Amino acid sequence: MDKRADPSLSDSEVRRRHALVEQLTGIGYWEVDLTKRTLLWSAATYRLFGVDPATFKPSLDRFDRFIHPDDLEAVHAAIHASRDGGTAYQIEHRIVRPDSTVRHVLEHGQHEYDEAARPIFFRGTVQDISPINEIRERLVRAEREATLSRVMGEVAHDFNNLLSVVSGNLDILRIRYGDMPDAGRLLDRAQASVVNGAALAERLLAFFNRQLSVPVTIDLGTTVREFLPTLARVVGEQVVIDFRSTLDGVLCRLDKVRLETALLNAVLNARDAMPGGGRITLSISGAADPAAPMVRLAIADTGTGIPPAIREQVFEPFFTTRSNHGGTGLGLAIIRDFAQDSGGTVALRSAPGKGTTLSILLPVQVGAEPPDRQPPPLPVVRQTGRTIILVEDNRNVLEFVEEGLSDLGFEVAAFGLPAHALGYLEETTATVSAILCDVRLPGSMDGFAFVRAARRLRADLPALLISGNVGRVPNGKLPAGPDTRLLRKPFRITDLAAALQDLIRPG
Repeated sequence: MDKRADPSLSDSEVRRRHALVEQLTGIGYWEVDLTKRTLLWSAATYRLFGVDPATFKPSLDRFDRFIHPDDLEAVHAAIHASRDGGTAYQIEHRIVRPDSTVRHVLEHGQHEYDEAARPIFFRGTVQDISPINEIRERLVRAEREATLSRVMGEVAHDFNNLLSVVSGNLDILRIRYGDMPDAGRLLDRAQASVVNGAALAERLLAFFNRQLSVPVTIDLGTTVREFLPTLARVVGEQVVIDFRSTLDGVLCRLDKVRLETALLNAVLNARDAMPGGGRITLSISGAADPAAPMVRLAIADTGTGIPPAIREQVFEPFFTTRSNHGGTGLGLAIIRDFAQDSGGTVALRSAPGKGTTLSILLPVQVGAEPPDRQPPPLPVVRQTGRTIILVEDNRNVLEFVEEGLSDLGFEVAAFGLPAHALGYLEETTATVSAILCDVRLPGSMDGFAFVRAARRLRADLPALLISGNVGRVPNGKLPAGPDTRLLRKPFRITDLAAALQDLIRPG
């Protein structure tokens, strides 16, 4: 609001309008008299820097002390380049207020020169862009998480292919040579390692929110107790983990991998709240709920606690108090989403200096059968006179599945490319009982598209889709109908036999 644009304006009116613009925009004004080496700040600039104009007198030296040490050199370079080149400058940098809070600001400036081309004034504006910068950082973190998710999906797919080959061939050996002395014991030991490897891949996928949710009935206490050694390895020697339970045999229906991921995130948060070490107590107890019986899984720490000012924000995605220490702000959001997807909720109790207790409330399965902790015996199911079309681009997986299907009595037409399988389906006169294909296939046609194309040739053809990284199938992606199933890798021959037996109608 320049008086030269309207000479009729009084000085007080100009100042009033300047103040209104500053109030509405939050943009502060500053001016340096280079001949007198004085610095003038507007009211908005004082507010942005967190100082009181009644007690603080700005100066060039004092301004430098506000600039974050890591940004000071860049700010000076921008100012000198502007002065020497006679051009305006713009720079983003950080300032540190007297209360130690850090703000991100956008600064514009330009020099004014006398007749001898000497700089005499230096004027500009400064604006707090911390909210914008925070959104920008969240987007960057989200993009990084998405990239990691894609990479982990590819790694898990390849890893599960390897495990499928190992697991499938172990089952084939059991079918053929399981009666030999010690064979069963040795095969069980090898198969247990495959199961552990598959659980590791599932945890990685669940952490990056890529895994398909598969609820199962579990004994909550047993599951938590079995996961304690993993948690102890994660927190290190300075943190002690205790487990207490006032309830035995509590059954819940939920995704076991997501439960373990929620526990892992909760324990990591608790560890980070105790930089000098401490104690984490996991406990299971009853929770009063008039609508349905609930169980409380609590994770309590002896850490620094959560300040009341941010307690309502901690479950927001990407909110973190550890932005400079690798925090993603996803841990508590993952826990909340798991609880809600399981039909429960979360609760938080904390006080500065007195630790934090995070409670995950989950519905109890009343009248449910206890989970069978022993793997079912491997059946040898013979299926004669039935043809299966198998499509799998990984040669090792294709060969073991083909051999396993043959041992089960199926006739198998195996292909590495979906186009070749469609060509066979067009030409063959054989009765095809089902198609079995990987979700991820080379080229532009994935497993879902292949099933649709095959059903245009043979309507209502049963289909069993397999994948090491199914992820969250988008709405409408999975071919509709009761004759479509999903089977996770790695799978055993018994899983494959059961899935096909359930899928293929008798006759």
